[in-house]
Amino acid sequence: VVPFKFNRVQRYFQEHKSNRNIILKARQVGVSSSILADMFLDCITIPHTSCAVVSHETRATQRLLDRVQFYYDAMESPKPEIGAESRSEKNFPDLHSSIYVGTSGSRAFGRGDTIRKALLSEVAFYEDGEKIWNGLEDAVPISGELTAETSPNGEDNTLFERWVKAREGKSPYKPFFFPWWWGEDYTIPRDSPYALPEDRGELALTGEETELAERNHLTEGQIRWRRWKIAEKGGLFYQEFPEDEVSCFITIGDPVFDSYLLSNLAQNS
Repeated sequence: VVPFKFNRVQRYFQEHKSNRNIILKARQVGVSSSILADMFLDCITIPHTSCAVVSHETRATQRLLDRVQFYYDAMESPKPEIGAESRSEKNFPDLHSSIYVGTSGSRAFGRGDTIRKALLSEVAFYEDGEKIWNGLEDAVPISGELTAETSPNGEDNTLFERWVKAREGKSPYKPFFFPWWWGEDYTIPRDSPYALPEDRGELALTGEETELAERNHLTEGQIRWRRWKIAEKGGLFYQEFPEDEVSCFITIGDPVFDSYLLSNLAQNS
């Protein structure tokens, strides 16, 4: 257990967020952890605070609530009393504050409530995302904070439509895009046993890799990690670990056509 110090992604979001946010990101860059910590702090310091978290599946939702419990357990005394055990809520009775969770299958989630802060986690994977999103929008006042975060999942979902509107400045949502190289752990050093055997020495970059590295100031270690991950995931890499706001939507599964060419064509069309 160590002090919670924001990484690059977490720090940037907390410094630039608004009352409505939409985040398109690579996997495991720490977005939900920092948002949960922010909600937790509000609940234990501001009376009558209600926060809500929605995820795409029950297990993922429960893990988010367990993280809140971990924050509480790791606190030094004095700390507020926590309420009775619940699989859907953490409450602080002396402050009349709570964080509660639900899955995207709860279609009336958030209706009838007034919520200070809400998080829609992995919203691109909801079966009925528009109903959930609309319900929370009415529950979170304009002075509150509603954030939707997700990795890409193609164009046939609510997230894609709302992302495009946000990027065009046609919605109140502030867009954030965090590519994989913002993740501080996504690098493999030279001669690492985890690198692909042919990549354990100095790398000879391809034209695509040279362009990507120069444009985004990537290190050799990051390119080595990228090769390892592409070898592991194939075409899914570009969806799970997006490199731009175009190819991450057009690449689903393992495509027949070269992902680099697809991205260039889409961005230049």
